[in-house]
Amino acid sequence: PILTNYDSSFVTDCGNPSDFEESLKCEDCTMCCNAHGDCYPQKEIIVEKALGLRDYSEFSMMFFGLIAGISFVVAWVSGPCIPDASTPEEDKKYALNTMGNDSVYQFILGERAVGWLISVLTVGLQLILLFIFVLGGEIELSEGSSDLVYTWQCPRDEVMCSYTGDLDWKGWVAFAILMGFHLLEDIINGFKMTVLSGNRNNTRGDRIKFFCGGALLNFVSLFTVFVSAIYNGAIATSNTEVIVNSVIILFIIDGDEQLYSILGLINSKWVAGMCLSLDTKDESNEEMNSHNSKLEAKVNSLATEVEKLQGQLEDKDERYKDLSGSSSKLQAKVKNLEADVKNLLEQMNGMREMMWEKETTSVSQAQDRNLSNASIESEQLSFDTVFTSTEAIGLHASDEKEE
Repeated sequence: PILTNYDSSFVTDCGNPSDFEESLKCEDCTMCCNAHGDCYPQKEIIVEKALGLRDYSEFSMMFFGLIAGISFVVAWVSGPCIPDASTPEEDKKYALNTMGNDSVYQFILGERAVGWLISVLTVGLQLILLFIFVLGGEIELSEGSSDLVYTWQCPRDEVMCSYTGDLDWKGWVAFAILMGFHLLEDIINGFKMTVLSGNRNNTRGDRIKFFCGGALLNFVSLFTVFVSAIYNGAIATSNTEVIVNSVIILFIIDGDEQLYSILGLINSKWVAGMCLSLDTKDESNEEMNSHNSKLEAKVNSLATEVEKLQGQLEDKDERYKDLSGSSSKLQAKVKNLEADVKNLLEQMNGMREMMWEKETTSVSQAQDRNLSNASIESEQLSFDTVFTSTEAIGLHASDEKEE
């Protein structure tokens, strides 16, 4: 048969499952087919061709060593380049925020060996689960341990072999976007932790913790990208399968956050003891100073208001004194008017008594009636005048008293 690119091929039954008890071994065959008639090209994988490695499992070990070596170089080179502006406490706080407050990875920054063990075991478990996908993505045509999907058809009665998969560049673009959304943050944070570990202002213990934290993030995130790429290359036959397989693999790296939530539900105080305890004295002092400044500003504002109120009270006191003096003067006038009214009333009563005495004596003096009547009328008129003036004085006194 001939491949679609018109390269000749030699096809044999060296695939899995086989029609025989054991699959045939054919190192020189260019195409291996299984018992279902599905075929797959037998060629060197990238790591075998470029690095001379046997399979992806060997490359995984080399991959971890490569990440560790690059991390050492970055930490060593970045040390002199880091400014001395930050304090050790600020670096610890920065490291905690970089590692994440919702992951057991942050236990590596703590002081308890149990927390370190939990962090390392969690990363180890995640790497083991990812390594299962490495084994499933191996291109082992004659072994049944691989999940390899045969994507070629080479019918015995036809000359041409045809590719049956639907995976194209759009699927790999979707794969890259998905990996970037979920893993780019962890990769950047791992690089930041590695750079931070080069800061010689921190103690050696803290620098080792920072380096280990960055290494954990880099190992898991970069290995996830590698595993997803080779596994999808081995079994994905369509663009949607690439996305589905990637999501399944990405679910593994969320195990550290899920474990942190479970431990928090079991015993939150114990989890808090595993985390990095920051020295919050400086922060407390800053908060206290800020609080005192706000209180001082409020006190100054209240003092200003009190001064204004005191000024208003003094004005009111002066007005009250003026009103009190005016009231005293009015009371004195009222008393004088009352005395005048009393005197007038006494005079009026005396005049009435005199009038009645004269009326009684006028009866016996008939001959002087006309003259007496005239004098009585004159006296009556003067009495009315006095009475009228008395009433007027009384009304004037009452008005002044009301004012």
